[in-house]
Amino acid sequence: MKTTPFKLFFFASLIFLTNYYGGCGSHPDELRVNCRIVEPKYDEVIEIGTVKTIKINVTRESGFIDDIDSLVIYYVKDVDHIQSGLLTDPVKIWSPNVSIIEWYEYQWDTSDITPGTWYIVAVLYSYHNGIKGILDNVKIVLTINPPKVTTSEVTEITAYSATCGGTIVYNGPHEITNRGVVWSSENELPDLDDNEGETEDGSGSGTFTSHLTDLDKASYYVRAYAVNSDGVVYGDVKHFNTDRKLPAVKINDIGNVTAHTAFASGIITDDGNETGNITAGFVWSEKQGPTIDDNDGIYTVPEKLSKDMTFVAQLTSLKENTPYYIRAYASNSSGTTYGEEVSIETTRFSIQFGTFTDSRDEKQYRMVTIFGQTWMAENLAYLPEVCTHDENCGYWVYGYEGESIDDAKATDNYSVYGVLYSWDKAQTACPEGWHLPTSEEWSTLEMYLGMDYNTAHDVNNTNSRGDNEGGMLKKTGTKYWKSPNTGASNIAGFYALPGGYKIHNSVFTKLTETAYFWTNTKAGTSDCIIYRYLKYDSGNIFSFCDDHTNSNSGYSVRCVKD
Repeated sequence: MKTTPFKLFFFASLIFLTNYYGGCGSHPDELRVNCRIVEPKYDEVIEIGTVKTIKINVTRESGFIDDIDSLVIYYVKDVDHIQSGLLTDPVKIWSPNVSIIEWYEYQWDTSDITPGTWYIVAVLYSYHNGIKGILDNVKIVLTINPPKVTTSEVTEITAYSATCGGTIVYNGPHEITNRGVVWSSENELPDLDDNEGETEDGSGSGTFTSHLTDLDKASYYVRAYAVNSDGVVYGDVKHFNTDRKLPAVKINDIGNVTAHTAFASGIITDDGNETGNITAGFVWSEKQGPTIDDNDGIYTVPEKLSKDMTFVAQLTSLKENTPYYIRAYASNSSGTTYGEEVSIETTRFSIQFGTFTDSRDEKQYRMVTIFGQTWMAENLAYLPEVCTHDENCGYWVYGYEGESIDDAKATDNYSVYGVLYSWDKAQTACPEGWHLPTSEEWSTLEMYLGMDYNTAHDVNNTNSRGDNEGGMLKKTGTKYWKSPNTGASNIAGFYALPGGYKIHNSVFTKLTETAYFWTNTKAGTSDCIIYRYLKYDSGNIFSFCDDHTNSNSGYSVRCVKD
C-alpha cells in the first residue's frame, strides 16, 4: 500500500493528540507548563476563619501558553489517586487566568472549611479534550482556634470594689455570646466554676468594662473570659490589693478580777477601711505575747465591729492566784493585729463563812460571802403555813401530807431540805435585809465561779451550762445527793441540797436528785419565771422558766443579802 503525504500528516496529528496532557512530563515539542504552589507551605497549620494567601508560580518549558484552557486550584480530602490524576470530591478555590508566565496570588477565606487535614491541588486543563494533569499539591491542616481575650489593668480600687475588663482580640469562627471577668482571693486561676465573683458584660468583640463589687478580702486574682459555642477561654491573670490596711485595737480596762475570772473592755481604734468587718476579742495566757493561735484562753465578740466601737468580755477558766498576760486583738481581710499587753494576777478563791438568825422563828442559818455576794448556805425554812401537795397554800414540806406546822418541822426532810415555796410566796419569804435573788445575781455568782458571760446570761433553756460551776455549789458525798453526785466539790461553800420540787397541782418528786431554786425574774415580758437547778448526774448549772400563769409549783429558796 502506498502512503500519501495526507496520510502521514493524519497519523502524526493523532499521535500528538493522544500523548498530549498539561503538567510535567509532556514531549519536548509540546506544551509543557510547571505550576508550583509556593504558599501555603506543606504541613502548614491554618486557623479556620482566617484569610490565607494562596500563591503560585507558573512557568512554561515548551509549547504555547495559549493552549492552556484553565488552571484550577482545588482543596480535597482524599489524594489517594493523586498520581493517576483522579481527585475525590474536589472543591474549587480559584482559577487564575493564566495568560502570561508569572506569579499569581489569591486570598482564600477559610471560614466554612471543616477542621482536619486537607490538600491544595493545582490542576491544569488543556485546550484539547479536557485532559488534565496535576501539577502540584501541598498538605495543610485546618484547625479551629478559640477566641482570644486579654485582661485589662485593674483600676479605681477601693476597699470593697475595683474596675477591670478585657478586650476580645479574636472572636474565633463563632460569635462571642458572653464575656466578663472572674475573681478570687485564693484561686490564682479563677474560672466560671471556681470563683468568688463574676460579671457578665455583654457579647461580641471589642473592649468591655467590668465592675468588681463586694470585695471583702485584701488581695485578689482576676481575669477576663469569653464564651462562644466552642467553649470558654480566659485572659491573663491580674493580681491586685484592695485599698485596705490592718486594723488597730487597744484594751480600755481590766477589772473585777477574781480567782477564776476577770472583765476586760477594748476599743477598735482603726478598722483599716473595712467598716463593719472587724473580728475582735481578747486572748490571754500565763506566758507573755498570747495570740489567737497560742493562748490559754480566747474570747471573740460574736458580732462584726467598726472603728470606735467598744467591746467587753469576761475572761474565764483562770487559775487562782496566778499572773496572766492579756491582749486585745482585731482581724480584717488584711490580717490580725494586737493591742498593748496588760498583765493581771488573779486572787485566791475568796469565801467567808458566817451565821445569821432569822428573828421571825429564831432559826439560825449558815451564810457564805463569795466575792462580795452574801448567800444563805442552806435552803430557806421559814414556814408560816403548810398544806398537802394537792392544796395550794404556797408552802410545802417534801412528803408531808398535813397542815400542822410543828409536825412538818419535825420531819427529816424539813430539817435537811427546808421548805418548798410557790413563786408568789417566795417573793416575801426571805427575812428582813435579805431578798429572793434575781437571775442576774445568779449570773454574777456563776461568773465568779468561772462561767463565761454569754453562758451565764443564757437563762431560758434546758441545756447544760458552764463547766462544773454547779459542782462547786453542791454539797459533797451521796448521803443527801443521789449517786454519783457528779462534780460535787462545794468549793464555794454553798452547800446546795437536792430538795426536789412539787409539780404544779401535783405530787412531790426528784428528792435527792435535783435542787430547784426560784429567782425573782421573769423571762422578758412573759409570765415565765426563771429558775436555776442542779442535778445529781451533772456538774453544771441549768436554767429554765416556769409558766407562772398556771403554776403552783414548789421550789427551794436561797436568799441573798441586800
